[in-house]
Amino acid sequence: QPLAFLFESYEPEFWYWELVQCVYRVSFQNIHLLANHNAGQETVYIFLIAAVYWKVESLCQPYIYDHDDMLADFSNFVTVGILFLSLLQQFMTLPSYAVYMFVIFTLSPVPYAFYMLFSDIQHDKKVFEEVYHRMKTLNDEDGGEMGRNNEPDSSVFDTLSIKKAEDERTEKIMTFSYSESFVHKPEDSDAGEERHTNGWW
Repeated sequence: QPLAFLFESYEPEFWYWELVQCVYRVSFQNIHLLANHNAGQETVYIFLIAAVYWKVESLCQPYIYDHDDMLADFSNFVTVGILFLSLLQQFMTLPSYAVYMFVIFTLSPVPYAFYMLFSDIQHDKKVFEEVYHRMKTLNDEDGGEMGRNNEPDSSVFDTLSIKKAEDERTEKIMTFSYSESFVHKPEDSDAGEERHTNGWW
């Protein structure tokens, strides 16, 4: 679908959230019309719009991945914080170190995004290693033949299933299933049966 990028990052019930973001951005760009080109009123209106949008997005959590929701929430917090400091600068006399506060607030989402990316990679790596070791243990218990012929697919993280169907020699079905970081041990087969993998299911 050519327009899938507009809604594929959101939960199904929030497929329209990209439109909400468009309205939010347009409001930012055209707030001077409502404020009648008054700089003080513009900052106040933008601050109110940003605060409302931050609250709504934090309640709805429209993104599929929790890390996306966390990053969006933190970015909105930074936006509201910068606008709040702007209000203080316009209506109050701020000390000289306020400039550094602006810089810190502006750049803070960058290291936070890298931290979330690193933690996500570590989590996925841990899940895959757990799957691999469980499958290796099962293969060792199974005589090692399946481990020599079929290594676990590195792309499998959520669901891993290996099924064997009966062939012309009426072999017995053997099933391995992995779901949500849990692997079911296959039933013991009779001794002397030859084992093959019929393919990835």
